[in-house]
Amino acid sequence: MLVFLRPCDINGIRRLDTIYLKNGPQSDFYYAHLRERIRFVMMECTKGFDTCFCVSMKSNVAFDYDMAVRPGHDEVLVEVKNDDFIRYFRPDLPQTEFTPEFVQENTIKVTVPACDSRCCIKFMITTKSENTTSVWMVRSFAITTLSNWSINGRNVMALDINTKAAIKNAYRITKVRGKTALRIRIPGGCLPAKHFDLLKHIAEVYGDGLVHLTTRHGLEISGIDYAGIPEINRLIMPLLQDIEIGIGVDIHDPAMGYPSAGTRNIAACIGSRVCPFANYDTTSLAQRIEKEIYPNDYHVKVALTGCPNDCIKARMNDFGIVGMVEPQYDYQRCIGCEACVKNCASQVTGALSMHKGKVKRDKRRCIGCGECILKCPAAAWTRNPLKFYDILIMGRSGKKNPRIAEEFIQWADEDVVVQVIKNTYRFIDDIFLNQWHYNCL
Repeated sequence: MLVFLRPCDINGIRRLDTIYLKNGPQSDFYYAHLRERIRFVMMECTKGFDTCFCVSMKSNVAFDYDMAVRPGHDEVLVEVKNDDFIRYFRPDLPQTEFTPEFVQENTIKVTVPACDSRCCIKFMITTKSENTTSVWMVRSFAITTLSNWSINGRNVMALDINTKAAIKNAYRITKVRGKTALRIRIPGGCLPAKHFDLLKHIAEVYGDGLVHLTTRHGLEISGIDYAGIPEINRLIMPLLQDIEIGIGVDIHDPAMGYPSAGTRNIAACIGSRVCPFANYDTTSLAQRIEKEIYPNDYHVKVALTGCPNDCIKARMNDFGIVGMVEPQYDYQRCIGCEACVKNCASQVTGALSMHKGKVKRDKRRCIGCGECILKCPAAAWTRNPLKFYDILIMGRSGKKNPRIAEEFIQWADEDVVVQVIKNTYRFIDDIFLNQWHYNCL
């Protein structure tokens, strides 16, 4: 693929190459795959536009191109630096000396502050003076420089940050320039009260004093300066050790904050710890699933609901896990009051009916809600000690193709639930690896 660019654009590509190919121990193989198939043709530029300031940025000159062109009235001069393109030109065409010329002066002049070091070091170093604040943060994304720039005598704020890596570190890119929002994962939505003082401190000292409860039962602290990210990552280390590492999640260096944010927080209703309708401990299962799938960059949403009432809206997620109970009937305790039958007929699926003074359950219509157990005054209905689940898959919201999840497996046990989700992640891995292999052919 040929891409025609001006010299300043080519220098911009060099910056992207640094971010995606040299910014850390591993390069972005998707970017590298595309980059290998692109060749650049530089369009000669000798006079910039009124808004250009390429000379001040030293981006007015470029040499990293495959061909250069100078359009004329009745001819186009071409400089061929990449020998692969020579065969596309007729050998009988006249040859002449052609050296591209570049912009030498702009109307706008930018004064760039001196910065002796842009290296990434393990701990944050903050240097403050009357006019400049420079901050270096770890983890490569973290090379962030905040300083006062001068454009034609007017001070402006410059911000240079790898937003892709900031998002991976669980920081949202907000609509307010220079501000971010920290996303706190709470698997199952149950957060020990001892951590609220820490979140209050971060919100008031580093943010705008607000903590937002998200639809996925996580928390977001907004109004945070990018310069505060390393310190905040250090502050939330006890929280990570408790609600992530404490349940078995492998986080190599908790002082660096969250290692990924692709897989969304596992949302859950309050479960059987509180709700009488819930058929299982949703928080406990959420933490078990969290241990198996986090950290991960795949955008997968999992939601757990304790019963078919589906308070968490599990059917709007990639995986919805609905709690089920298999009611056990003791006909000797049944007094024939029909309380369970009437409730099932009016509120559920009508799976219960009376036969000769006793209750009969239609297994095909029963959805395992367990309300018959709650309604029975004689305890004729009891819970099977085994836990069962209805696995729903492929639900989603969004602007394109929103859909309700469909039933995949009913009456599954907990091990099956976890294994299905793990297998899906392996399947996604295979899809990406095969796609990469196919694209490389």
